Amino acid sequence: MESSAQPDSPVSQKFEAEDGSPLRSLPSYLCAETDKRYLLLTDIQHAFNGIDHLKYTWGDRVLFTIDAAGELKGTYFRQAVANARCYHSMVVEELERLHSNGIRDRVDGKDPGQLLDELHNLQQKVPEWEYQNICYQTLTDKSREYKYATSVLFIVLPSHLSSKKDSNPSTHQFRLHFLCDNYNRDATPENLPQHVHLSNHPGYRLKQPEEFFQKYGGYILRVLQMIKHGYIDDHYDIPPLDTLKILWNCDPNIIGSRLAMDIEPLIDRAISYFQELSLPKWKERLGLTRDQSAAIKTYLDVQDGGGAESNLCRYIGGEWLIYRKCEAHAHQYLSRQSLEHLRKFVLCHRGHVDMQQARIRVELESMSEADQFQMYLCNAKHVFDISIKLCWEATQSVLRMLCLDIAKTGTGIVELDGITLDIHPQGYEQHRNNLFHDVISKSGLRSILLLNYPRPREWCVHVDRYSLQLKTPPAQSSPDWMALRSDLYKFQGMMSEAQDPSEWKSAATKLQTALEKHELSGTYMVTIYNNTWNAVFDQKRGAAVEVHSEDMVFPKNVLSAGSIRTLGVHLNSLDFEQELLDIMETNTELQDLIVSYYGHDIYYRIEHIVVHKLTDVVFTQWDCDHLFSKISDYSALFLDIASRQHPSVLTLLTLDVSCLSRNGLSSIQEVLHRSDLQHLHVVCTPVDCQFESIAQVLGAVQWSTLKSLVLVGLHIEAWIDLCQPSFSPSLLSLQIQGTLPKIQELSHSNVLFIIQLICASPVVELCFQNVQLQERRDWELIVESMDVFLLQTLSLGEHDFMQLLSVPDTIALFGSRLESAALDTDGPKIFLASFTLDFATLSQSSLESLKRIFSYCCLEKLIVKCDDPIDLSVFDPIASVLDSVPWLTLKHLYLSGDSVSYWIRLLINVNAPRLKSLNLRGAHLVRQELTHSSVLFVERLMDTNPLVVHLEDIQLQDPHDWVLLVEKKHSSMENLQLGGSSLEQLMSTPEAANLKHLKLAQWLSEQLERVQERVKSVYMKRTMIEECE
Repeated sequence: MESSAQPDSPVSQKFEAEDGSPLRSLPSYLCAETDKRYLLLTDIQHAFNGIDHLKYTWGDRVLFTIDAAGELKGTYFRQAVANARCYHSMVVEELERLHSNGIRDRVDGKDPGQLLDELHNLQQKVPEWEYQNICYQTLTDKSREYKYATSVLFIVLPSHLSSKKDSNPSTHQFRLHFLCDNYNRDATPENLPQHVHLSNHPGYRLKQPEEFFQKYGGYILRVLQMIKHGYIDDHYDIPPLDTLKILWNCDPNIIGSRLAMDIEPLIDRAISYFQELSLPKWKERLGLTRDQSAAIKTYLDVQDGGGAESNLCRYIGGEWLIYRKCEAHAHQYLSRQSLEHLRKFVLCHRGHVDMQQARIRVELESMSEADQFQMYLCNAKHVFDISIKLCWEATQSVLRMLCLDIAKTGTGIVELDGITLDIHPQGYEQHRNNLFHDVISKSGLRSILLLNYPRPREWCVHVDRYSLQLKTPPAQSSPDWMALRSDLYKFQGMMSEAQDPSEWKSAATKLQTALEKHELSGTYMVTIYNNTWNAVFDQKRGAAVEVHSEDMVFPKNVLSAGSIRTLGVHLNSLDFEQELLDIMETNTELQDLIVSYYGHDIYYRIEHIVVHKLTDVVFTQWDCDHLFSKISDYSALFLDIASRQHPSVLTLLTLDVSCLSRNGLSSIQEVLHRSDLQHLHVVCTPVDCQFESIAQVLGAVQWSTLKSLVLVGLHIEAWIDLCQPSFSPSLLSLQIQGTLPKIQELSHSNVLFIIQLICASPVVELCFQNVQLQERRDWELIVESMDVFLLQTLSLGEHDFMQLLSVPDTIALFGSRLESAALDTDGPKIFLASFTLDFATLSQSSLESLKRIFSYCCLEKLIVKCDDPIDLSVFDPIASVLDSVPWLTLKHLYLSGDSVSYWIRLLINVNAPRLKSLNLRGAHLVRQELTHSSVLFVERLMDTNPLVVHLEDIQLQDPHDWVLLVEKKHSSMENLQLGGSSLEQLMSTPEAANLKHLKLAQWLSEQLERVQERVKSVYMKRTMIEECE
């Protein structure tokens, strides 16, 4: 409903009920002509849930129901009448409620009487909308996608008017007539009428009309009503029956003189007949599904029709939609020049074009030729069955793209010659990545036939979720693939339910009968593809012989049949030992067990996977180059045997000997001896009594090929003592990482080992974490051994850096070497995960060194101790150090102590764009207040980042400053956390208590609820403890 006055500068008004509770917030408009305020009906409509409206192309509103998220509920608009009544009643109810609460504004410039009249008039249009909705949804459904097999539009009429009038289909004679599915266009090359019309064909007699009407009766009735009354939109023009345009281009000698003369009474008789039938309700969609469309031709008696498609031609429209058109309408769009280009291309590539049978055979030698062929095929806008011989070594991705592109032209059947096992492997690899099953499911191709695959003169036929392996080609080039798929689906159901040999034999007999019916008796293997499992059925043996699955998910009865020879499983967990043992005991003919697993604990639990004797294992393929998991004696032996058959494959090893005996260590020693290891990660567990065996293992490492070495754990010192490496000229990364909470101490001999590695190698990455040197002066040796011109990254833990900083001469030397390296190169980048800045413990020289080091640092976490006010005598050095902090990389900032409110003033000019958290923690007994300028600093940080701010025992001088913090755009209630006196001040300040900001009120409520929940949880725990005692 359009307003009588133009909306101008809406003013939001908040109306309240008599009890003061908020009712609605609606924009109110000022009419410039009358100087009165009014509301829009659309605003009222959106004020309550569940009702909305939509404007369609014919200009009127179509009403429907939506949910709270704005999504449609009850699509296809088949409840327009009910929706309109609900809508009108709710609008009237809303108007009455506004009126009862004193809201007298006019709605759309109309008084209540005028508004009710307009609603009444609107109600009268609903039946017309409902009819248009039904027509629109029937004609614009997905029934024209290229995968549909039959014409979308058809009607069923009595053969003659003298047919009996009872509702029993067996006493009638009916004929099915297809319609030219012509797309409405304004101008065409031949100026033909662009409307839907009857095909120039006598039609088809129906087989099993009772069953056909139960499946399609509702759809037929809707199309008949469109023919009777007519329908037109931007896409379709269906002329009313009384214009007789439905018979355009129909020859009475072909369609029959009775049909030509009695078309109107025949359609009336058909509508009346279908209205009297008890038809099932059409629940899912108004158009046809894929299966319903494809199954139409199975009900047609084609003996007197010459074919199941009438005389209509398949035409590919925009967005690869397929239409069935009469010859005149189809040829008005076809490009004969493009067809000629296609013919010439095919002939030049040792092929042939059969226009009568709509079949193309071509040989392609490269992907560029395949692209040209697909382009010519698309431009021709004609549907062919395609046979391609691949004369080059195509890849899976190229072949996938070729099949999908060809499918877009409307092709239903593709033959491919030249497919190799590299492109489409068999067995477990085919289960993991089934190329043609994936292509068919995505493209809508009816079938893909592989010639001379997997062996010469054999065929492999893929149809939907099944593939058939044939020793002889199919007797007919185009079997009824839909019927075959249905038969295979029934066989799969019988196989999945079979429990004893007789039921297995019955399923095999059922399959053999179906294959013979479709003239595919040469089939010797049938493969069933599912999302989680595949099964290969041997037709000769009448049993499943191969099964592949995801995480042991497959029909248990298939595995219990005892006929499985190959089992392949991909596992997401390793809790399957007993299941594998049961399968092996049942299937005594099992020859191949293929297991794949992606995880870091495969070797630790490999004894659960390989249940064969290790002496019998033959590694036909072995590409395990990285080993991260803990190793057991069994898996060490397994790895030893694998590396004997495939040496020099392993490049990364995590050496954790906590579960290894002397035998296991001996196996690992052999593996390391024959492996060109590049990355070694050593978990430094207790050495105990195995130090000799561990020393032998470390001695087997090929240090000359090693590129990275990581020592991590609680016993690094003992492991370094066991390492006696020769020179390692290729070492690029060295990491020494202790494990918290214990700080690892390195002896002088340990440091000499580290220096030997650094000096002999072009080390570019060096890391010390959670370690300290027994002799602090050893840091000078390490600093001198570094080649700062090669070094790119130096990672230091907080404890390591603090110890280095405590040696003034060494830290000064380090700073000067960094500056000299920076003159020629960018110099190394120093990474500090965390650093605690306590000025009370730092000397003047340390502060100067710290400034120099900070200029090369990347720091993520900074903790500033603010225990005492700043002495004016050291103000400038402290300020300069804070200025040198690498704020651009900082993510977390902590200020704690007695003088936080004073120290934060030194930071009000810093720029920290990556800061994620700011923690200000005062002392509980010392009152600290943030000035307004400090609050503005925090506000600026919150403006820049989605920052989490934690304030504890910190108060604000001006309580109104709480509003600044709460109302920031990034400040959700999770981003502002308060504790101690900070929360107490906010709760007890009258100004804060009287704030009417909804955001703050909600946050306070949430804080109180959390406190209550914590108190309740603590109380319940104490109660339980007391009861237990």
